[in-house]
Amino acid sequence: MDFNALGDTYIIIIAPFDLFGEGRYQYTFEMRCKENPEISLEDGAVRIFLNTRGQNPQDVSPELVELLSFIEHTNQTPADGYDSPKVRELQRQVSQIKSSEEIGVKFMQAWEERELDKKEAREEGRLLGQEEGKFLLLKNQIQKSSKRASPQRRLPRLWRKSSPPF
Repeated sequence: MDFNALGDTYIIIIAPFDLFGEGRYQYTFEMRCKENPEISLEDGAVRIFLNTRGQNPQDVSPELVELLSFIEHTNQTPADGYDSPKVRELQRQVSQIKSSEEIGVKFMQAWEERELDKKEAREEGRLLGQEEGKFLLLKNQIQKSSKRASPQRRLPRLWRKSSPPF
């Protein structure tokens, strides 16, 4: 694979708090050399952290400020309060999805399936842990028994004390 043919990669994280504590709406990171910030890796990877509670609207686009406000107040703000047609359209689509009973049922079914999968995975992990515990107990018993008993009597006496783990 030709890695030079890969496009740029953007990782965007939207948070309802200021991760870096400077009151910015946006923090953008690109790979730079720690020892010499003039040297850039130029690998096309950009990480953008967006803060819905930023305090520097003059440094970002008004549309970004509106989008982050919408994300922060999705359930409270009507779309009419925004100038951006994209944010108004997003609000319309979110409202439509929320009001759709069919989509709500599908969402709940998917949620229930995920919860059931988690429960089954926990049970499977618990059972595997029990099996591993039995195996380790048996291993410890073998080690202790081999130190005390003669070689001829080690295994028969051990198997009478404990059933095998599998």
